[in-house]
Amino acid sequence: MNATELHRDIKRLELFVKKLMRGHITGNYLSALKGSGLLFDEVRQYQPGDDVRKIDWFITARTNEPYIKVFKEERELQIWLAVDCSASVDFGTQGQRKGQLIAYLAALFAFLAVKNNDRVGLCLFSDRIEKWLPPKKGKRHVYRVLQALLETRPIGRETRLVSVLEALQKRIKKRSVIVLISDFIDQGYERNLRLLSQKHDLIPLNVHDKREAEFSSLGVLALRDPESGQLYPVDSDAPEFQAYWQAQFTRQNNHTEQMFKKLKLDYLEFYTGQSVLKPLTTFFKRRALHRNH
Repeated sequence: MNATELHRDIKRLELFVKKLMRGHITGNYLSALKGSGLLFDEVRQYQPGDDVRKIDWFITARTNEPYIKVFKEERELQIWLAVDCSASVDFGTQGQRKGQLIAYLAALFAFLAVKNNDRVGLCLFSDRIEKWLPPKKGKRHVYRVLQALLETRPIGRETRLVSVLEALQKRIKKRSVIVLISDFIDQGYERNLRLLSQKHDLIPLNVHDKREAEFSSLGVLALRDPESGQLYPVDSDAPEFQAYWQAQFTRQNNHTEQMFKKLKLDYLEFYTGQSVLKPLTTFFKRRALHRNH
């Protein structure tokens, strides 16, 4: 990709995000995501019903009147985008590859973060960490994130979520919001997902293509596994193949969904070629409502 093409694609991402942000997504984002902690604000006199654990004993002893410490939520967030760039996301049949949809979703969260003065970092992964950008503020940094999303050519082909989840657990010290965007074509990572979610606010975004759920009848053809490179000759018209294909997707997707529910994670599912506005708006509204109750 040359500089002109990169600039064009970055502008395309930016226009896509600006279109979505004309609605209610920005305000809902602010309400839906919590700050990383509490900051001391002031002290005031104790009132009946106040939490006695917040009493400032030093000032209380000095004034002979009970005073408590008042805290406010730290609004500034640290957002990490953990983005799958393995070979399986380079697939799409609805006028859009999964990788393109993933880039749009990552760009949206990056621009929302900078608009709300939050820091945003990037971890691009396959079966290894392909790119790591520490979190920073500002639009210039967001452009570096977009450039990495569009320009990085991964070395690895497979998806190994255990590796990336372990890396995120070790490297990210401050409590953060981690937006994990992948097609989740992997197994054996539940324990690592649970450990990471105990420390951070983890939001999985699960991305699919329609043809992964139901394959078109195209006669005899050879299918290539994008991650292993292996070719499989199949008769796509055969009812047995159609049933097997759909059952494999359903089994994998149900397992992933049940795992997210078991760990009580807020998650979203997207399909290529479909609008992301409605599910994202609903998601942010739901989180904001849950937070305020």
